[in-house]
Amino acid sequence: KRFVKVCKASGRSTLQMVSQTVLRLLDEINDVRSCILRLAVDDRKQHQYIECLEKSIHEAHHQLSVSQDLQAKAGEEIRKLEGQLLRERLNKGSFHHADDR
Repeated sequence: KRFVKVCKASGRSTLQMVSQTVLRLLDEINDVRSCILRLAVDDRKQHQYIECLEKSIHEAHHQLSVSQDLQAKAGEEIRKLEGQLLRERLNKGSFHHADDR
């Protein structure tokens, strides 16, 4: 009854008012659908970004592990070379003493 009174007061027919209201509601429904689709796309993009970050972190851990292995091997080689150098110096020192006699 109230709706009919509003229609009569505004000078529009009930059909015009109902049609206008339905069109407005359909526009609002479409706006909500658009928002939902944007959210779904954003959600997919966010998941893809997270997956990309996880892959990057995994690769960084792998590179770090490889780097640490190489560092350890390089350290071993350096210690071997230092030992060899020390032996060479000691040998030269003992040869000098033998030559001094």
